[in-house]
Amino acid sequence: AAHSLELSEIDAAIRSAPFEMGFSPVDWETLLDYMIHKRAGVDDVELMRIITLMCSQFNENNKKLGSDLMAHAEAAGSIPPDQGGGRKGFRANLIATEKRITHDIIRQQHSSASHIGLDASQCYDRMVHPPTALSMMKHGAHPPAVRSMFTTLQNAKHKVNTAYGPSQTTYGGMSRQHMGLDPLQGIGQGNGCGPPAFIALSTDIIRCMLRKGFGAVLTAAITLTTLFMVCFCFVDDSDYMHISPSMTTPGESIVPETQDALDCWVGTLSCTGGAINPKKSYWYLLDFKWTGAQWAYRNTTEMPGN
Repeated sequence: AAHSLELSEIDAAIRSAPFEMGFSPVDWETLLDYMIHKRAGVDDVELMRIITLMCSQFNENNKKLGSDLMAHAEAAGSIPPDQGGGRKGFRANLIATEKRITHDIIRQQHSSASHIGLDASQCYDRMVHPPTALSMMKHGAHPPAVRSMFTTLQNAKHKVNTAYGPSQTTYGGMSRQHMGLDPLQGIGQGNGCGPPAFIALSTDIIRCMLRKGFGAVLTAAITLTTLFMVCFCFVDDSDYMHISPSMTTPGESIVPETQDALDCWVGTLSCTGGAINPKKSYWYLLDFKWTGAQWAYRNTTEMPGN
């Protein structure tokens, strides 16, 4: 079809109309849930990942919407450097290097610090539509295209793929709304706009943390440039850093501030429908002591309240 001008014009018209006018074609409103293993041989449905298979024209529009959103946000500089996922010029190994360098600075300055590693549980499936749509449009997404995507997701009937083929019964869709129930939320694993939409959402969470004054302040040794950072994010995986302003600040004294920051992050995330996976989350409290010959890390028993 790409080699046929006539077929390409038909495809463009079918996709452009919902994108520009903000409606949902009925043919797009059937989705198929396909379950894949997270771990080989583990067939527990609660431990599997649901991939949402969508009409190709619908998902192509979602990809264009996500691409346009990221292009506008990058041009406007609205995405902070704390978020490194799904962006050109950013890679996971660079984020890991930055975390390592930050911990090197903490060790060189002998400052107390806390490090919280957080994993958002089922992030794409928990994204509530109103805050997600508002964040997307705030960072440059085309409003009618946003309306078209979320209208399709809310109206769509879900079939479940089984060993015998797609199920005949469905869940969700307009029947749910006729019963007085809220539409199903989430953007769906496999949605081409999923990562950009979550980046827009997480950007506003980071901005909220900044306004509250949470984060770490670092000063360059040569230029004395001050860098204020909140976290290291790679899409839904985030590492929050809190560094004491002075090497004389004991580690146990920054625990309340760390807890306040954690409450702010988790609370803001929960407002968007998200939640933290405790099994994949962790935290460390770091501090140093002078042994008389060298600096060493303090252990847990040496920091009351840890």
